[in-house]
Amino acid sequence: LEAEHEGLADVKERIIEFLGVGALTGRVAGSILLLVGPPGVGKTSIGRSIADALGRKFYRFSVGGMRDEAEIKGHRRTYIGAMPGKFMQALREVQSANPVIMLDEIDKIGSAYQGDPASALLEVLDPEQNANFLDHYLDVRFDLSRVLFVCTANQLDSIPRPLLDRMEVIRLAGYVMEEKLAIAKKHLVPRVRQRAGLKARQLTLPDATLRALIDGYAREAGVRNLEQQLNRIARKVALKVLESPTTQERVSQEGLVKLLGQPVFRHENPQRGVGVVTGLAWTAMGGATLEVEAARVHSKQRGFRLTGQLGEVMRESAEIAYNSLTPFTLMAVPFFVITANLMGVGGISDSLVRLARSWVGHFWGGLGIATILACTVFSAISGSSVATALAVGTVTIPAMVAAGYDKSYAMGVTAAGGTLGILIPPSIPLILYGFITNQSVIDLFSAALIPGLLASGSLLVCCVVVARKRRYPTLPKETWTQRWKATRHALPSLLLPVLILGGIYSGAYTPTEAAVISVGYSLIISQVFYERIGFEQLLRSIGKSMIDTSLIMIILAAAMLLGHYLSIVDLGGRIAEAIQAVGLGRLGFLFLIVAVLFVLGTFMEVTSMLLIMVPMLIPAMTALQVNPIHFAVLFVIAMEVGLLTPPVGMNLYVVARVGQGSLRDAIVGSLPYVVALMVLAVVIILMPQIALWLPAALR
Repeated sequence: LEAEHEGLADVKERIIEFLGVGALTGRVAGSILLLVGPPGVGKTSIGRSIADALGRKFYRFSVGGMRDEAEIKGHRRTYIGAMPGKFMQALREVQSANPVIMLDEIDKIGSAYQGDPASALLEVLDPEQNANFLDHYLDVRFDLSRVLFVCTANQLDSIPRPLLDRMEVIRLAGYVMEEKLAIAKKHLVPRVRQRAGLKARQLTLPDATLRALIDGYAREAGVRNLEQQLNRIARKVALKVLESPTTQERVSQEGLVKLLGQPVFRHENPQRGVGVVTGLAWTAMGGATLEVEAARVHSKQRGFRLTGQLGEVMRESAEIAYNSLTPFTLMAVPFFVITANLMGVGGISDSLVRLARSWVGHFWGGLGIATILACTVFSAISGSSVATALAVGTVTIPAMVAAGYDKSYAMGVTAAGGTLGILIPPSIPLILYGFITNQSVIDLFSAALIPGLLASGSLLVCCVVVARKRRYPTLPKETWTQRWKATRHALPSLLLPVLILGGIYSGAYTPTEAAVISVGYSLIISQVFYERIGFEQLLRSIGKSMIDTSLIMIILAAAMLLGHYLSIVDLGGRIAEAIQAVGLGRLGFLFLIVAVLFVLGTFMEVTSMLLIMVPMLIPAMTALQVNPIHFAVLFVIAMEVGLLTPPVGMNLYVVARVGQGSLRDAIVGSLPYVVALMVLAVVIILMPQIALWLPAALR
């Protein structure tokens, strides 16, 4: 194996192990070797090497396209042109009862009205049956158990399972560049010279030329195409030698283009344009790259169209993914994202922080209280947790550190306050939840309002207790004139949540329309009142919003696709059956699921957790009569905890970056608030009316 084959160390090891067991037991048979790999990786030559190593005769025939089982078991003598089967012919030709017989292309065996050759092969290859193999032509039983069978295939999918179960599968993945180079120098080039009648001095291929040949003309898994290209070169050089016997051709990299034309393969450009995605594919011929391109075409036919040779699964998947992004409800998401980004750069967050600091800065933990209050108001506008933590933290963390607060405390209270962005309406996760469960977004917003204010209150209590225990300094009490000035400065910002939530709850406009209005209002006050946003900043905010929205939509499309698959396999129904079998009631189910969500939030991105878990839990919620509005609030509180727990707590990374501190300090500073949110979740479970009273009152 080492003398005749380059590389393939794991394949050689498997073969040696197989033969070693046979040598120890005195019987190198009983199992069938199946060599699986792309064309040209040396499957047939490995079988020949095994025969040479064992000192046995070698016989090979192809079963690809075989459709008549009589070719395996022989024809009965009653037929004209009857003859023995392939195996008895092989034994007669090699004049041996224990040869190595190779069955090539076993994955391409067929079947027809003459019978099923794959079923007939079971009798030949099964160690329990082939000791008494009966060939119909000879009509005499023959012992095939001493024969070592080696089969080859390009892929396993088309091999019948009963046949595959009787085989020892050895995979030949293909050769890398260095292995191909060694094979070319050691085996292929000498063989090609000999075939063309050339001497070594008449054709020289340096290593650099061989590398260029492999990379540009023979980039398949095996070496068959490489040998064909070398044959082309040798034939052209042989013609030159005939014309001039003194020719000594040293082929350079530039000379390859003259001999073979332009390279067939090229390196993929990693810098792809918008709308082009590069994928990877595995095929029977080896690896391949796929370029999936989306193009905008101006035509009267609107919507999404698929072209190309797509299978049913891929076509259905693409349609599900696209259709999941078209509902009108989801139009609110990009506008709330734009609002959050405009508030961060337009001076709105600064005005809110300044207002809160002027009124509560002189209390224990006054800057922490100001941070929570600013996050509360900001959350009633943005709908995004990360945007809230980023916008408010940019102002408050440096201020708290400068006032003598620990950086750990400053980052912890900001990260915790940022979580309110996904609970206090308008909330992007609640919009997504309503889309998945077909619930009213207005009802979800109403249900989350009181729990959101309770969450804000619990975080306020935590920050005051921690600040008082650590004896942080307080700010000087500001005068009423200073407070009125800060209030007047923040008044346009304070009107924004009133405009959004008041219009939604009064029925004046839908959440989507409210999102559009919030963008326009934020832009106006940022430009007119605060004079903080220019054209360049506006473009940056819109660009960042496009990226943020795209990430959310990609996750949503993938999650809906996963949800479609889960509905096909009825995973949600199985979960419901398992919970009912255990005997969990509604409260037990809620406590269990919230605990699971707390754990999942530590290592899953919270939006992904929402989009993946909710479709799975809907059947169980229905079976146990869990109110989906109540469950939505609990789920979002669990998401808040996930934003504060490592290693995937996004708010921790945001405040660590803004505060220029360590992630460890951010984690330590946020721990009290994690406990507070967990306690709030327990309270909401035991007292569902906290979430359900307001939606019922507003109907």
